Amino acid sequence: MKKVKITPYEKVESVIPTALIAVILIILQAFISLEKLDVLALLAVISFAISLPLLATVSIVLTYALSTGLWPSERKTNVIIYIVGLTAYLFAYVGIALVIFRLSLIAGIFFLAFSFVGIIVSGIFVLKFFKVAPIDDKVEEEIIYD
Repeated sequence: MKKVKITPYEKVESVIPTALIAVILIILQAFISLEKLDVLALLAVISFAISLPLLATVSIVLTYALSTGLWPSERKTNVIIYIVGLTAYLFAYVGIALVIFRLSLIAGIFFLAFSFVGIIVSGIFVLKFFKVAPIDDKVEEEIIYD
């Protein structure tokens, strides 16, 4: 583990999995009242079942990193965290898109297409611009949340 400076990007990124969990739980609450799920609703529930535990994991990791200022120093661990987060986001977006497909086919297509564009753009942003600045171990710095 290495001590890192917390940037505004990490603060924003920690909200995303929690917000997706909230949206998914609201949608699942609406599905509970249905007697029988149609194919799209069943696929959405399966997508949510995959994404919810992964989103919770990402949320816990990011909350821990923000509260302690520590981040894993091994590249393999960082790649695993990135893959888990990307998988969670993809299944959450697919599930939400399937719910929108139930309401309107064209709205679902637009949502899914633009969600994938957003995921690709944010992935490129993270890979190119998200750099963690290590802090010297000898100097203890306090993490200041703006």
